[in-house]
Amino acid sequence: VPITYSAPDPDLRLVDVDRVEVLRGPQGTLYGSGSIGGIVRVVTAKPDPTAFGAQATVEASAIQHGAQGTGVDATLNIPLLDGRAAIRGSAYRDERPGYIDNTRLGLKDVNYGQRSGGRVAAIVDLGDGWGLQGGLAHQSINTRDSQYAQGRNGPLTRDARVREPHDNDFTEMSGSVSHAGEVANLRVSAAFIDHSLQTRYDATGAFGGTGPAAFDEDRSVDLSVAEAVLTSSGEGRLAWLLGAFASQTNEIDKAKLSELAGGPARSVYRRRDNLSEGALYGEAAYDINKRFTVTVGGRLFATRVSSESDDFDL
Repeated sequence: VPITYSAPDPDLRLVDVDRVEVLRGPQGTLYGSGSIGGIVRVVTAKPDPTAFGAQATVEASAIQHGAQGTGVDATLNIPLLDGRAAIRGSAYRDERPGYIDNTRLGLKDVNYGQRSGGRVAAIVDLGDGWGLQGGLAHQSINTRDSQYAQGRNGPLTRDARVREPHDNDFTEMSGSVSHAGEVANLRVSAAFIDHSLQTRYDATGAFGGTGPAAFDEDRSVDLSVAEAVLTSSGEGRLAWLLGAFASQTNEIDKAKLSELAGGPARSVYRRRDNLSEGALYGEAAYDINKRFTVTVGGRLFATRVSSESDDFDL
């Protein structure tokens, strides 16, 4: 599942992760997202139907010229249906200590932030090589102010008239059905991602006066993905993969400018972007001997992008 499109990194905490793969170079013949520069693939730990398990982590931190931070996460794995199913869940929360002072407002450690979230996944063995898998993940990041120094009052200080908080909320739902066969393995999956971001900027002076003003930006990204992949099974010299991929992304960006001492808020812009993607892709690899492998792959894809914007008060 591609995590994001044209949006900031959700900065997911790597809790209960099995491995992280770094795949360099074009990956369009192996993955539906068709990354040209490469892929960073985060593989979470799968539910284990064979054993009960639990673990927890507690952490503490301190930052120079700042405050203290804490963190905690916990994971629980429960087998079900006599080893034919399992559910696995993780929850976490951490605090990021601030280290920048706002000398104008008389506030210390203004860039404090916190992150909380969780993930739950389940698998079911249906027999005859068929299986189901589903999952849900959510995370929220809330930062009270910008991490940028500003003004002439020394390092790690700000003299902004308005605080600049940032909220980053990420939700992902996914499900798949798979079948392991003697000749080929099939996996059909679908996912939906909702990514919401709100940011405030100091816009003092934007109305020509000296009173505090704010520029508020609101971004919402919805991403739907479906993919079917057929891969060879067995251990022969020839390995192959065939895939079909489709995605739909809707992004809404809007912003307003407000005088905080009074007066109506003014819409700066409202923009909607729509991205539709579809692809057929595949790859075959043949081991000539232990040292040499010949690989050939291809990708046929179509992309459609549309944008519209309106609602200008300025």
